[in-house]
Amino acid sequence: MITVWVEPKENPPMRRRRRRRRNNQLVFNSTVPKQEHCTVVSSSEMTCLTPRVTPDTKVMGVWFELDNVKVAFESVAGKTFSYYPNPELFALNRDDPDTPYRFKPGGVIAVEGKGLTRAMTRGEVVAWLGDKECEVKTLDSTHLYCEPPEKQPASLGNHKLPSLR
Repeated sequence: MITVWVEPKENPPMRRRRRRRRNNQLVFNSTVPKQEHCTVVSSSEMTCLTPRVTPDTKVMGVWFELDNVKVAFESVAGKTFSYYPNPELFALNRDDPDTPYRFKPGGVIAVEGKGLTRAMTRGEVVAWLGDKECEVKTLDSTHLYCEPPEKQPASLGNHKLPSLR
């Protein structure tokens, strides 16, 4: 399991409560753990999806837990864990998103976006067109090019046409 401790970026002012007998401070801890299960790949490797962290929070610590043993990410990797904002993908037809996107058979689909390579490489990206994989050919910070399957994939959900995800 991977655990991420987060807290709000701007801590609220510390609340203090006066007591007649003692001068104790009452401090509210705003740190919250977020957890996700990991998948064991081999005896020396596991894959973990990181918990979602919103832009209004900051990461205070990351660690792995296996058989009730907790290991800080920094002690394994030798560096701090970095979170990056999710990449933005723009509609295929930015000028008219409700119009079906048309492409030539044997061609590639060009997807525009922002921050596409901030936290991943081409080898880590999987693009789906409906229920079939769209083979990623090129990836840079603003474009993803993928080759769709030869036969039109089935749509997922209530849409008539398959969508890219």
